[in-house]
Amino acid sequence: MRENPYKYLGPLDPASDRDKLIFISREKELAKVKEAINKNNYCAIFAPRQTGKTTFLRQIKHEYLGHTCILISLELTPPEPAPFYNWIRHTIEEACGYKQDFNGFEYDDPASQFLSYLKHFKIKGKNKIIFIFDEIGGLSEEVAEKFLSIWRVLYHERGEISELERFVVIISGAVDLLKFTFKETSPFNIAEKIYLSDFDEKQVDRLLSVAKKKLEIKFDDGARNKLIAQTSGHPQILQHLCSILIGKALEDGKKSIGAPDIDNAIGILFNESDNLKGLLGEIKYRKISENLLRKIQKNKKVAFNRIDATIREAELAGIITNRENYCVVRNEIYKKLIKGLTQDQDYISKQNMLKKTILTLTVLSGITAIISAIISTPLGFAFGAFLAGSAMFTSLIYLVFRKKND
Repeated sequence: MRENPYKYLGPLDPASDRDKLIFISREKELAKVKEAINKNNYCAIFAPRQTGKTTFLRQIKHEYLGHTCILISLELTPPEPAPFYNWIRHTIEEACGYKQDFNGFEYDDPASQFLSYLKHFKIKGKNKIIFIFDEIGGLSEEVAEKFLSIWRVLYHERGEISELERFVVIISGAVDLLKFTFKETSPFNIAEKIYLSDFDEKQVDRLLSVAKKKLEIKFDDGARNKLIAQTSGHPQILQHLCSILIGKALEDGKKSIGAPDIDNAIGILFNESDNLKGLLGEIKYRKISENLLRKIQKNKKVAFNRIDATIREAELAGIITNRENYCVVRNEIYKKLIKGLTQDQDYISKQNMLKKTILTLTVLSGITAIISAIISTPLGFAFGAFLAGSAMFTSLIYLVFRKKND
């Protein structure tokens, strides 16, 4: 039985026989990481959600099999400092394969104890230790700042303790890393920043070629071009659409996939993708960057600047990206996803404005009617009639607006 090779749930493992077939190497970003490691520099991997951060970290680990390369996920760690530092120490020793003869707990503070532990760390062999910490967002902000500050201290004390030059640290996670790395006072400002982007056309072609090599199913030029146009190389969406398309082709016994098949697959994607539903939920319920998205949807130019917290939040969520130094919605599928949402918000805003206008005019006409009844002047009656007419006219506009939009 022929098996669908595409996988869209969870990270890929380049060392796995199943995953390496659909694993797309990030050579440009990997070259930057290698250069940083060769110089004993620290790295911070930046990427929006669903871009393959953890897959890339696994690629780094796979690349350095001859070294002690420790990939640690901080997603489910003990929340309190003391058990956290105890856990991380045992995790490091287990990954290294040897324990440290360290009894110098001269500090009451767990973070200071861990700093002292690392200063006294004895590395076996001549290679470096590469620490890769994924999901930094799994730590509380207080613990994360202290934890990263420890590594900054070690970085600056390399001149005094030569063994520390053999420590290389890489961090990543679905969290705002800029606040840890940007300012002079940020705990990890010594890190080189490496940004992961969506796949380019060559990487997309490599992913699509798997179907031909494995199953003799070909994506024709129309399908290939439409996939690129609709996804802009979004790794997770591409994997999901390929899984849908190949699954359907296997079911129907087809040997070729065309542009109309892409439209059908996108329809299925909207119905079954937890990624799309989660993203829409974030926008709706967390109120992520609604004003920014409305401006972009109305084709207003918004300069891309990661220092702006609103733009940074929208990029981190994976909704927008930088194109020619301007904010744009990340791909055509996301544009369709948020189109109804931003239109709904505009409709609600206009509806509320009309309601307020009607209420104001009604109140004013009522007040005017009372005053004119008291003073009984033609001018008062005329002004009251004008306001009442205005309220009726605005009410009529409101009813037409409701009928048109409902």
